[in-house]
Amino acid sequence: MSFNALAGLAADNGVSVPWMLPLVVDVGMVVATAATIALRRNRWFAWMLLVLSSAVSVAGNVTYSNGTLIAMVIAAIPALWLLAATHLTVMLSRQGDDKTTQ
Repeated sequence: MSFNALAGLAADNGVSVPWMLPLVVDVGMVVATAATIALRRNRWFAWMLLVLSSAVSVAGNVTYSNGTLIAMVIAAIPALWLLAATHLTVMLSRQGDDKTTQ
């Protein structure tokens, strides 16, 4: 859904290689997600990239939707869900660290 929406938005706005936009945004989200989980210190940059790429994905998906409220909400869900799931995964991985230090 997100890939098609971002590619369609890029194509509609004259981007000559429209599949590159969702590739960059979606791969950026995956790499930033992995980094937030893997890094123990200095995670601020990974979180910044994850939030920024999620915002770009949400904005593009909502813009490409048909404009009804329900379509815009549905379009925003995937990127926001990934952001929330990443935060939860980081919280769970850190919980294990707390147990070992006690």
